[in-house]
Amino acid sequence: MSRGHCILSHGFESGPDATKVTALAEAAERLGWTTERPDYTDLDARVEVSRVGDVHARLQRLVDIAGRAIARGGPVVLGGSSLVPTCPRSPRCRCPPARCS
Repeated sequence: MSRGHCILSHGFESGPDATKVTALAEAAERLGWTTERPDYTDLDARVEVSRVGDVHARLQRLVDIAGRAIARGGPVVLGGSSLVPTCPRSPRCRCPPARCS
């Protein structure tokens, strides 16, 4: 039985098999969590939107994936590098915060 689900996002100009998110996934799986590493490379390549790609579409993809994970039940943890820390500050991120017991 899983302890929960980790969604691990790669950094800009990287990919879902990048060193950091791969190491995070391996550590989480050893601790009994399931993991998911979305691919944002198509959105990062949209330099006509901004110099760091389509950040809003990247965030929306993450929110959609997190919403589906939450609907399946159990805790969901977001992690990764680069643009990931923007999610909690964004009004587009509507995932309910974790509750501490």
